Amino acid sequence: MSSGKQNLLSKVFKKLQKAPRPQEAITPAAHAPSGSQAHGRSAAFEKEMGGATCEGTRVPDIWVQDHSKHHHGDTTYNTHGTANFVGSVANATFGPKSVTMIERAFLSLGNEAALLWNTLPKQRDIGGPENEYMDGSREDVVQDTLGWFEDPDSELGFLIQGAAGLGKSTFARHLTHRLHRVGRLAASVSLSALPSDARSPSSVVRMAARELGRNHPETIPPILEAIKSCEAAPLVDQFEMFLITPVRSLRLSHPLAVIFDAVDEYESHSALINVLSSLPATASSSIKFILLGRSNPRARKDAAICLYPLQPVSTATMERFFRKQLEDVQWEHGRRYAEARITKLAELANGLFIWAKVVCSLLQKRLSRFLPNHILESILDARRTLGDSERLATLYHQAIMLLFPDSEDQDLFREYLMATLALQESLPMDEFSAFSNLPSHAIVTIQAELKALQIRKPGGTDGEGARVHPPSSLFHLSFLEYLKSTSTPPAIAFHVSMFSSHSQLAQFCFKELPRFLPSSHPLRYLDLQPRERYAVTYVMVHIYHGTPSVKPGSAQEWERSTQCATLLQSSFGLLEQWAELFVGLVRPVPVIEECPGGSDDSQSTGRNPEELDAAEVSKYHEGRGEQHAGSEGEGTKLAESNEVSGQGVNNIDVTVDGDVPKEDVEHDTRVAQLLHGVATTLEEGRYTCRSRFRTSCLEVAVRLRPDEAKYWIDLGWAHFDAGRFNGRAEPYEQAVAAHQNALRGVDNPAEHDPGRFPYALATALRERYLIAGEIEDLNQAIALHRDGLALRPPGHPQRRMSLNNLATSLSLYVRERGPCTGEIDEVISLQREARDLLPQGHEDTSMYLSNLAINLRYRYEMAVPIADLEEAIRLGREALALCPPGYPDHVRTVDQLASSLTLLYEVLGDRGSLEEAIRLSRESISLCPMGHPSRRGIFNTLSNALSFDIEHLDEALQLSRESLSLTPLNHWYRWEIMLTLASILLSHYEQSGSAEDLEEATSVCEQALSLCPSEHFLRHKLLALRAKLTAVKSSL
Repeated sequence: MSSGKQNLLSKVFKKLQKAPRPQEAITPAAHAPSGSQAHGRSAAFEKEMGGATCEGTRVPDIWVQDHSKHHHGDTTYNTHGTANFVGSVANATFGPKSVTMIERAFLSLGNEAALLWNTLPKQRDIGGPENEYMDGSREDVVQDTLGWFEDPDSELGFLIQGAAGLGKSTFARHLTHRLHRVGRLAASVSLSALPSDARSPSSVVRMAARELGRNHPETIPPILEAIKSCEAAPLVDQFEMFLITPVRSLRLSHPLAVIFDAVDEYESHSALINVLSSLPATASSSIKFILLGRSNPRARKDAAICLYPLQPVSTATMERFFRKQLEDVQWEHGRRYAEARITKLAELANGLFIWAKVVCSLLQKRLSRFLPNHILESILDARRTLGDSERLATLYHQAIMLLFPDSEDQDLFREYLMATLALQESLPMDEFSAFSNLPSHAIVTIQAELKALQIRKPGGTDGEGARVHPPSSLFHLSFLEYLKSTSTPPAIAFHVSMFSSHSQLAQFCFKELPRFLPSSHPLRYLDLQPRERYAVTYVMVHIYHGTPSVKPGSAQEWERSTQCATLLQSSFGLLEQWAELFVGLVRPVPVIEECPGGSDDSQSTGRNPEELDAAEVSKYHEGRGEQHAGSEGEGTKLAESNEVSGQGVNNIDVTVDGDVPKEDVEHDTRVAQLLHGVATTLEEGRYTCRSRFRTSCLEVAVRLRPDEAKYWIDLGWAHFDAGRFNGRAEPYEQAVAAHQNALRGVDNPAEHDPGRFPYALATALRERYLIAGEIEDLNQAIALHRDGLALRPPGHPQRRMSLNNLATSLSLYVRERGPCTGEIDEVISLQREARDLLPQGHEDTSMYLSNLAINLRYRYEMAVPIADLEEAIRLGREALALCPPGYPDHVRTVDQLASSLTLLYEVLGDRGSLEEAIRLSRESISLCPMGHPSRRGIFNTLSNALSFDIEHLDEALQLSRESLSLTPLNHWYRWEIMLTLASILLSHYEQSGSAEDLEEATSVCEQALSLCPSEHFLRHKLLALRAKLTAVKSSL
């Protein structure tokens, strides 16, 4: 982004701070009636809202120039109200109604506000043939969904899952239309067709916010405020700021729905699902999420998400679909199909709309060389011959044979697929033709034939010209899976390897680069042709995915590959200029355009937020900061070059251990150094959707130098960051493999800090344990931390980090695998030594003291030495003195100290300790506004302290309920908050004698037991409470 645009956005931020806030309360809609039956609720809901439209909940009309269209079901809506693309707010034309404060605030900012608004990504229009929804075909699912939506006690999310081809996306558009019509739609986003530059979870949230603003213009001011204030915000906070808070500002008496379609097709779906499970239960009163996908992305049941299996439609419904579609078929001599054929087709479809749609598209094709009657008979004959086990594969094979009947046509079609299957972005047809050597007339013919299988229309603007698009943006996922599958029976297979497609595209890029590189004059990437920009941007991506992987000492397959030979034959001057252009093309834009997609540590790991790992608090400063220690010249020199046409790359130090001049270094080493320097330059300190380019450079670097440990460790951290970004297990697998290779590659005893290699692998294994729960990973992590500590003897500058990391992993093991005094003693001993190694006045002192205090309290609860609890309180006070109000960890430190003080009161009856705990907790609440991550914890601590005073028992119960409502259903310590609530309910029963209190206490206690790990060291408290409840009920 240019400095001028940045300055303009800064002005927008300042004006937003001064913008007037709406003074008029928005009249809430009437409460929808409730009932015991889902269908009854949803029917009443639609009856009540049937006459309503978005006009009913919208502020006076804003007419803004906009050329976008939005498809809801089979209806196309031209934008009305605040546009999805704001052309010029200052020149907007208003309807006859009076201007509200919201509109006045928006207009007062003029085009600057429009610029700010348009930093929100816009989803592509993916309208096409699949938009057709047959009335009544899924009315039962509609009613079930609306019934869930209306139920105030229902889950936050509703996942409609079903096999490929059942019509989920078509249903999603119909549901979007239904909810939009009655004013209950917040936003609807298809995750199968996101723009290539807006695929991060953060971008998806912002895209949904843009749709929310379009549907409900009153939410625009808080959304603009979110754009301004979301820098570095965790993903869960972005959901709160961009979606939940704006919806709450509407003051509606009912929630709005956000629809995410094709969830399982989105590479970062785990991050979205994790956030939904981490949102407080109270969010469902404002907003609910409807998800559609082929399977449960979490592969396990989640209390925050209701699973709804989508069943195939009936044969009668499918017959009705075929009759309607076949009306447009030009049958031979005007003879219509026999009714028996309709019945047979409906039976063969077996509820798969995609199968039926492809059949109808083939029959409706006007320019086919085959008559519709012949096509229909061949489809039926093929099914009788090949059977039903591969229904879609059979149809796709038959379609290809009908569309490309000659072997020469099939070969050309396969060549086209090979050149496009791994295509990363669309190219103009003439550019693609020159890039791939495929004749333009052949491309036109193939594209015309493929329209029979195409379910989405290509993106782009009208009059843009013919383009070649990635197949994923045009075809159903099942068709792409058919092409890639290696398990399809040979008789119906048409296999095209994704690996081979990447390999071929890499060669196309290599062929293109020498045509304009090296250049005798400075090049700007804006001067490049589309195919030249593509080659610069994606050559390393295609090499990574289109060549064999390597290990230290094992790179023979890579060395025999064409890509390896071509890369090594490329001049270093060409690659230097490529690096300059590449950095210019993918260099990250300012944070305002995309915020990080990750979540905070406690939410991403689902583990104890109380005990902070020093490496995590400092953004992995041990591994992440040290990983480039041996290659500063490579990264910093290139990073200093801000001009795309500069000569920064020429200054990269391509030496081995700093001793060998670059002209004497082998070519593969110099190229690897260059790629590593590029990757270092692209490192942003956080993962974004652009970070894949950095990963690709590192993957190619390790192929060139598979025995270079520093490249492997950087690659491992890159994959590790990807795992924290998208929440998937696969990146952690890759991180573990890379760090294992780094350890194998360490053969230099003079390595300045060999301890960083076991540390890196231990960190990846620990994170994989938190995802998959395999105890062997945690055991290995502990063993590796011991190895790393041994490599950092007393006096080593990083020894305290190794001490703390080993202690943290051991503490996790002790908490989750049951009390073991020997190990908790070791944890405390390690943390004492780590604390003693801190320099006087070090910024992490408070954190180290808190870590030690927490584990002393744990040991007290395991072995009951009161001295541990007293020392924990003393250390807690010291830690609190070092982080006064305003420090990031102040509330968390207060919470821990108050918990220890309350525990001391339980043991000794020291009233002063209890009063101090209550005072500290009340003071902290004022520092925890709604949305603060520590709010639920401090509420729980205060409610526990208040429960010991009969006069405050009602307040304790209220706070405990609120704490539980703020705790995500999947949160690791939800059971502890339920333990507090059940204990307070029992105390309340003892005062009130209410049977309802006793029954609720019993129910909550049982739920807590089901959530508490069977070997957790505090489980005995739950068992004791259950025994007490049982005894009380027995005495009645």
